[in-house]
Amino acid sequence: TKGDIMRGLLRKLEIEYQSPSTRAQRQGEIVALQSLIQEDLAPMANLSPDVLHNLDLDEAIRKLAQFRGTPSSVIVSMEDVLQRREADAVLAQEQAMMEQAQVAASVAKDVAGADAQAAVAAA
Repeated sequence: TKGDIMRGLLRKLEIEYQSPSTRAQRQGEIVALQSLIQEDLAPMANLSPDVLHNLDLDEAIRKLAQFRGTPSSVIVSMEDVLQRREADAVLAQEQAMMEQAQVAASVAKDVAGADAQAAVAAA
């Protein structure tokens, strides 16, 4: 019915009023998050990459986007992000297997050529 359609649309509609004090607070959070990443996390990650495990970078970028008022329509769902990462991992694994197969084929060719030369020399 028309009422069901309107209720469905209203459920998806998200309106958020931001007072000047809320915007100022969010600006402070943006600066703090950027400072943490640029001034603290990045230099430490150069020394010890596992320090990156201390921060949920997916959540950090989502918070930055939210604080800046980025339209939610341009933010990919976490489910899609995970699917894309999985596809990237599968592709990387397939590429690594192809490279290994090429190396193995090259080695087999070299061994076969050496065997053939040895057989000719022995005859």
